[in-house]
Amino acid sequence: MKKDQQLLNGNGHLGGTSATLYTLFLPLNYNNGRRIPHEKLSWTLNEIVRHTGGLSRYAPGLGLWVAPNSIVYRDRVLPVQLATSPDEATQTWFTRFAVQTAVLLEQQCIFLVAQHVQLLEATPSLLSVNNEEGWYNKKSRTVYV
Repeated sequence: MKKDQQLLNGNGHLGGTSATLYTLFLPLNYNNGRRIPHEKLSWTLNEIVRHTGGLSRYAPGLGLWVAPNSIVYRDRVLPVQLATSPDEATQTWFTRFAVQTAVLLEQQCIFLVAQHVQLLEATPSLLSVNNEEGWYNKKSRTVYV
């Protein structure tokens, strides 16, 4: 493949945008086992979307944690993930929001993870459509990597 057909940045590597990927694990039950009302979870998700512009919600999973008194707790959790600009103001907002959410959902704490990532744009409009040597063959709908 010719170098001018590749999706490269100035350093010869695939380009991307730096971001912070936040994952918030929302509990689905109170500590006494009762289900958290849908309205509280919806409010939480809507606040994240309102502040950041979007989110991805994944299938509920199981979280295990050990309390200081050595009791093992099992929580059903709803993982929520989003990528934002890597700035201190957003990190401060998310940390405070996690505390506010812990209070709202009557939890001792809410598990929040922040990871530095590079977002890669993966849209068909970026692909070359040269059928002889290109990355995308329109007829067979095949992407060559």
